[in-house]
Amino acid sequence: MKQWEALENALKSMQEKALDFQFQQQERRKSREKEEEKGIASFSGSENIDKDKKDNDFGSLVDELLLLTEAHEMVIHDVSNLCDIAEAVCDAQEQQMKQSYFDLHVWALLCDE
Repeated sequence: MKQWEALENALKSMQEKALDFQFQQQERRKSREKEEEKGIASFSGSENIDKDKKDNDFGSLVDELLLLTEAHEMVIHDVSNLCDIAEAVCDAQEQQMKQSYFDLHVWALLCDE
């Protein structure tokens, strides 16, 4: 029973991490949109500024993709751990069930004959 509670707590923890990540992504998007609005407002038509803006947008996109990939890696790791826990819990329950069948008096009677 404690193992299932641990599994439930791990799932809740993963859910909280996912919500935190979504919140962080929303904040980054808002920040990036504000920067883009500032960039559009201060646009002077210069080719260098346009190139710098594209480079900056590309860099922030790469950073966001890297963060997303790292978040996916953490989720995969967490799910893998949860699967290991669930498998261990199921194995323990299976062993308990098997043992309860082996402990039946019927087997003792058959061996006595």
